[in-house]
Amino acid sequence: MEAGPKSNRVPDNGDPTGLFNRISAVLTVKFPTEEEQKENKKEKKKGQWERSKVDQKNGITVWKRSNPDPNTPFDQTIVEGHLDNITVDEVAKLMHITENRKKWDPNLKDLKEIPNSNLIYFSNKGMKPIWERDAAARRIIKRLDADTDICTVESVVDDRMPVNEKEYVRSTQHGSGTAIFRNGTGCTVRILGCVDPGGSLAVYYIAGWVTGGIMHDMLLNLKKLVTENNDKKKKNKT
Repeated sequence: MEAGPKSNRVPDNGDPTGLFNRISAVLTVKFPTEEEQKENKKEKKKGQWERSKVDQKNGITVWKRSNPDPNTPFDQTIVEGHLDNITVDEVAKLMHITENRKKWDPNLKDLKEIPNSNLIYFSNKGMKPIWERDAAARRIIKRLDADTDICTVESVVDDRMPVNEKEYVRSTQHGSGTAIFRNGTGCTVRILGCVDPGGSLAVYYIAGWVTGGIMHDMLLNLKKLVTENNDKKKKNKT
C-alpha cells in the first residue's frame, strides 16, 4: 500500500461532498412519461431522462441522461426492475454483503471494507486484452424508512486504499449506487452508474455503461437468483 499525505485521508464515516443527498435524489427520481419525453426532445432540453431500452421479457428498463454536472462528462444510467416475493431487508442483504453480491454480479472480483469507516476498495474482472479495474470509494448505506433502502458510492483518494498499478486500472465513480423500494409483495430495484473506467480503452467501457448493458445483466442475474431462492422456499414447504 502506498502511503499518501494526511490531506489524502478522508473523514471516517463522513460525507463532506454531500454525496448521499445528491445521489439519493437521482436514485429516487420520478421518470418522465412518454408525453414528457417527447416534449423534452421537441424542446431539446438537456439533462433529461430518456428510456433507452425496455426488456419486456425480463421486466427491466434502462434509463439514461447526460450528466447535469458540467464537470462530469460521463452519462448517468439507471436500470430498473421488479423482484417478486422478497422484502427490502432480503434484497439489501443480497446487494450489500460482498459474498452475496458475488452470486449475481459476475463483474465483482473482490470488495474490502476499511475498518471503522464508510470507505471501500473493490476490483472488477476484465476481459482480455482489457485490464481489470479497481476503485477506492466512499459508500453510504441508509434505510430512509421501512420501505426504502439507498446505497451511494463515490470515488475518494485516501492513503489507506491499496494501490496496484501492475494489475489494475483505477476507475472513478462519479456518483453510483442502488435503491430498493417495497412494491406490493416484492421490491422495485434501481442500479445507478456514472463511471469513468479510465485507461486507453475507456470508450469501450463507457459504451457498455451508456447502453446499460452491463447493469442490465447484473439486474437480470439478481432477478434470476431471487426467483431460484423463491422456488427453493416453495419446495421446502411442500
